[in-house]
Amino acid sequence: MRVKTGDTSKTTKAWHFPKGSKITLREISNRTASDTFGFSFQVTVPAKVSGKGRLRRQFTTKEDAEKWAREQNTAAGPSGQGYFQLSSAERCEAVTAWEKLRPSGLGLLDVVANSLKCLESLKPLGLTIEQATTFAVERLQPVHLRRTVHDVVEEMIKSKVIRNVNKQLRDRSLKDFRSRSRILSKEFGEAEAGSVTAAAIKKWIVGLKLSPRSNLNFLRNASEVFRFAAGRKYIAVDPLRELLADDRKELTGRVGEETNEPCVLTVEEAERMLLTAMRLPKQDLMGFTVLALFTGVRTAELQRLRWEDVGATELTVPASVAKKRRIRTIPLSRNCRAWLAICRKPKG
Repeated sequence: MRVKTGDTSKTTKAWHFPKGSKITLREISNRTASDTFGFSFQVTVPAKVSGKGRLRRQFTTKEDAEKWAREQNTAAGPSGQGYFQLSSAERCEAVTAWEKLRPSGLGLLDVVANSLKCLESLKPLGLTIEQATTFAVERLQPVHLRRTVHDVVEEMIKSKVIRNVNKQLRDRSLKDFRSRSRILSKEFGEAEAGSVTAAAIKKWIVGLKLSPRSNLNFLRNASEVFRFAAGRKYIAVDPLRELLADDRKELTGRVGEETNEPCVLTVEEAERMLLTAMRLPKQDLMGFTVLALFTGVRTAELQRLRWEDVGATELTVPASVAKKRRIRTIPLSRNCRAWLAICRKPKG
């Protein structure tokens, strides 16, 4: 079509571009009062397309004019509604956001929708998305790492059996762990290890209705199981880390209060014990009684000691015997050595 401007000396050719759009592209002859020197191309975007007033730009080449018209038409299409209503700063923000999103493969609309949904849920709690994300990342685990309490307990038992075979763990320790951990498994076995809370463990131990000493033993056993799970990345955090000191005191009190005071023997009582052991040689109690009275070695350690560990002036508690697997050397007093001379054996 041909359009006449207000100046009848300037006749321009105009058309809609892209075809079917309402964007007008005009070919304008460049003139001075006395001369004509080529053409320029003007693009007009009507207010109905831009959404905020008419836009107009002029280009020296037809190709540049068509490129810009095409961009404006795309922005005004179904996927670009509102583009023209954005300020320059907002358009820059959108470009920056897309640059950050492209490597992740996420869509801008999805991210915005999810963020708004999260903010709506967290606002009443006074939390930020970052705080909620940090909390969740510490606790949510990939499916392939999830284990039930039963799975964790049985894996630990297998590990301890191997250590027992390799003489790294005593029979008694293995038996104790197997017994207590399977009682734990009976209560929480089918639950995912990551779902068990400190409050649930405390409630369970209280429900056992045991002495403070037994409560402490079960608490230590549960702690070992959940520390193992955390080390294997089956759970993000050991739940018993969140057990307050007051909770522990409620469970264990001052362990030892439920038992009698330690018995202190008089000299006469100690002498009577030694003489009784001496009169029963077939019971082979003399060496045990002498070391128990004069060295203070634990009963369980005395039961594992050998005569080879008893020197002329000192007693050595080897790592294989000591409770904490730490070698100890204990000097033998003169009266202890005198009593040992009566019963000492070369070995056994």
